[in-house]
Amino acid sequence: MKISVTASAGVLIELDNVKILVDGVSNEVFPYPATPAQIRKKLLSDLPDVLAYTHFHSDHFDEHFADEYTKKTLRTYLSPESSLLTVKEIAITPIKTRHIGKNEASHVSFLIKGSKNILVTGDASPLVWQDIDLPQIDVLIAPFAYAINKLSLNNTLALSCSRILVVHLPINDEYGIYSDVSDTVKGYDNIHLTKIGDVFEI
Repeated sequence: MKISVTASAGVLIELDNVKILVDGVSNEVFPYPATPAQIRKKLLSDLPDVLAYTHFHSDHFDEHFADEYTKKTLRTYLSPESSLLTVKEIAITPIKTRHIGKNEASHVSFLIKGSKNILVTGDASPLVWQDIDLPQIDVLIAPFAYAINKLSLNNTLALSCSRILVVHLPINDEYGIYSDVSDTVKGYDNIHLTKIGDVFEI
C-alpha cells in the first residue's frame, strides 16, 4: 500500500490495485496551502479510480477538479450524500461524523476496507469515535486536532491504530500548532507529521 499526501488534508491511497483520492485536491485557505499545480496536473493525467470528499469546505474540496474528474471518467465522486461503494475488493463506507467545533457542515469520514483498513477522518471531531464501532484500523489519517495535546492524543490512541498520519498542519506556526503537535507525538514511531509531497509505503 502507498499513501501520497497531495493536499493539506488530502491523500492518494493506492491499495489492492485501486487508487482512491480523498480530499486530495483543494484550494488555499490560509494557513493551509492549495494543492500544487504539478500534483494537480499529475492527478488529472492519471485519474484515480475513486474520488471522495469528506465535506465541501474549500481547504478539502476543489470544484474545478471534481468537475474535470466527472467529465473525464463519467463517474461521480463520493461526498457526504453518498452510500457504500465497492470497487474490486475494496469497500469504501462513508460514516456520518460531526465536523470539529460548532461547524454545521455536512460531513463524513471514510472507512476503506481491503487488505488493510484505513480511516480518513477529514475534519471529524476526535470525540465522535467514542460512539462508533470500528474494526481494527491499520492506518488513521487525521488532522492535527487528534494530536494537539496529550488528552486528544490519548483519545486517538484508544482507537488502536497501527499507524497514524497527521495531516492538515498549517504552513506557518503563528499559533504554535505544529510545535505543539510535534511535542505531543515525540517518541511515537508510528505517528507521522505530514506535508504535501510526502509518500508512505506501508
